[in-house]
Amino acid sequence: MVYNEAAPEPQSVAANYVALEGGILWADQGIVDANDSDKFGNIRDDRGFYLAATYRRLVNPEWDWQMTATGTWLKGRQVSEYREFPEDYQPWELGRVKSNLTFQTADFDAGYHPGANPLTRLHIGIRALHSSDKLTYWSPYDYWREWVDTEGWAIGPRIGFQSETMLGDSQFGFVAEASGSILLGRFKTEYGYQYDGQDEAYTESYSDTRAVYNLEALAGLSWHATESLTITAGYRAQKWWGLRNNTAFPASSNPSVSVDSDILLHGPFLRIGMTF
Repeated sequence: MVYNEAAPEPQSVAANYVALEGGILWADQGIVDANDSDKFGNIRDDRGFYLAATYRRLVNPEWDWQMTATGTWLKGRQVSEYREFPEDYQPWELGRVKSNLTFQTADFDAGYHPGANPLTRLHIGIRALHSSDKLTYWSPYDYWREWVDTEGWAIGPRIGFQSETMLGDSQFGFVAEASGSILLGRFKTEYGYQYDGQDEAYTESYSDTRAVYNLEALAGLSWHATESLTITAGYRAQKWWGLRNNTAFPASSNPSVSVDSDILLHGPFLRIGMTF
């Protein structure tokens, strides 16, 4: 990476760095009925957003440490199942399925700047994850409600890099970042069902230990508005494997619906960073 003195990176002039980041997310996911795979089909482009806050402390020109907290909220999407009748009648809605997912991560890592270059950062650390996932089925036909709710925690190692290349003598730069993590945790799942109007619902719960894998990357354009203020805009993507395991109804249920255990999230982001 080339360092241009006309537009210094924040860490070259101050020991402390804080940033706020946020963006819109689209989620590529699906809902499948094991007994009739065409009944509900896929839910595409579930919308949501994320917010993140970062604090970084420069220890010396080559080393720093950083903490980041991120929250992700998906709005949840709904699909319905209809029974078709002769054309003189309107289709009859038999049931609807809704998916909701939220999760939060906390990262702590040590960063190394090869050759004391403030524009290149290699980091290694740990990531902690908390997730809450819910799948609900409701039938206006027989007033039947069924749900599965999974919540859990996981922790594990995370590695990655951050880099910036200044564009000539301008105040603009190209930013690229990528990281990956392997997390191990325990998740509790509650399954239940109830007829509307019943006083009590049937519920059962169970726990599982699982590995969750994550890869994420972003690319964007940075603007060094002043020596202490940097604004970055670009596009971010993250892939999760195993995050939504067990978000499924039992095979004996009718319908026996489940969501994809793996999920892809992507969308534009904006980051505002300051040094002091």
